[in-house]
Amino acid sequence: MLGEGDSAELLQAVRAHGNLIEHAPLALILLGLIEMQGAEAWVLHLLGSLFFLFRILHAYGLSISRESTPYRVVGALGSWLLMLAMSFFGIFSYLT
Repeated sequence: MLGEGDSAELLQAVRAHGNLIEHAPLALILLGLIEMQGAEAWVLHLLGSLFFLFRILHAYGLSISRESTPYRVVGALGSWLLMLAMSFFGIFSYLT
């Protein structure tokens, strides 16, 4: 139904791509809101670069094995923690 047939490798690639599409919009919206609050350019670059690194780690971990790998765990947890930190940073910036 999804177009991957019986190919396990293609299913892994589809999930790696789909997982990025599920997380990237929220991270980009958070970055945009932080930028509109006047954050320094280096902060935006640091947050964006870390998000990119975590997503690459997650995709690599997902592509090498269907099981949980250290790359996948670090990438997933790092992405979620970074988005949580961006949320708190945005709220704190707004309140001060």
